[in-house]
Amino acid sequence: MSILFSIAVHEDEMSIIDLIDNINYYCKDCYIVLHLSKQSKLNLNIEHTNLFINKNQFITGYADGTLSFVHYSNYQYANKNKLKYEYFIPFGSNQLFIKEGVEKYILGYDKSYIPNVSNDNYQLSIYRKDSVMIELLGLNISKSAPEGTFYKKQLIEDFVKNKKVERYFLDSEWLYKKNVGLKIRKVFCFTSKLFYKLDIIKYLPSFIARYSYASEELLFPSIISSGLTKDRFCYIPWHKKDLSVTIDEINECLSNGKYLSVKRIERSYDDPVRKYIREVLSDNYKIKQ
Repeated sequence: MSILFSIAVHEDEMSIIDLIDNINYYCKDCYIVLHLSKQSKLNLNIEHTNLFINKNQFITGYADGTLSFVHYSNYQYANKNKLKYEYFIPFGSNQLFIKEGVEKYILGYDKSYIPNVSNDNYQLSIYRKDSVMIELLGLNISKSAPEGTFYKKQLIEDFVKNKKVERYFLDSEWLYKKNVGLKIRKVFCFTSKLFYKLDIIKYLPSFIARYSYASEELLFPSIISSGLTKDRFCYIPWHKKDLSVTIDEINECLSNGKYLSVKRIERSYDDPVRKYIREVLSDNYKIKQ
């Protein structure tokens, strides 16, 4: 069984190499498709037979729909290159495996279990003003950070066949390709936050809302499946403001056996937590015989 890992990267080449080594160490049968941000100054020169760098680059931003476009584009890139895989996994550039077994963990399941959400927060409030996305997903939605989620390839394939999904991405692609698009998205994000703070969100225009929230936390998680689901496999310390995971938390994850990966790891090759995973847990990613 093969897995496709879709990853957005933008900084620190050594930590990107470390991430690739980590995935290849803990998952033997996989492909990795990287999207390098268009504004990044990196010139990646990494050679692995299972590594592909998506040439369709976007100017990435924060919580403005960028990752929806990146993962959709990486999926399309994999199809164009005829990569054969059974599962699609969005993976964070600041996420690492700490334990093997992801193939066995997801085998037989359609997607990760993500409960429907009803409570309001900023992201959901903005989503409810995005009439285009509501047309795709409706109001009975699920929300999750991408890390730790997984989807059968067939689920993604059936979803993107919808002409409305294709149109959603084609209509807005230019806003993620041009510098002026990034400026517009920043203005829209500021406007949405101001409307939310002033409690006048009901007056927010849909065309502004569309580019003002982390749509990737809703788009793929809300894909409907009638098959079996299973809990997400990544530990994220949501009780912390910076979400940084500690060595003690990693050891706790290993003790309780619940999680296979963790986030957030600093994007620095010499970060102590990253070094602990690489050197202590993973034998410097030496390939097991």
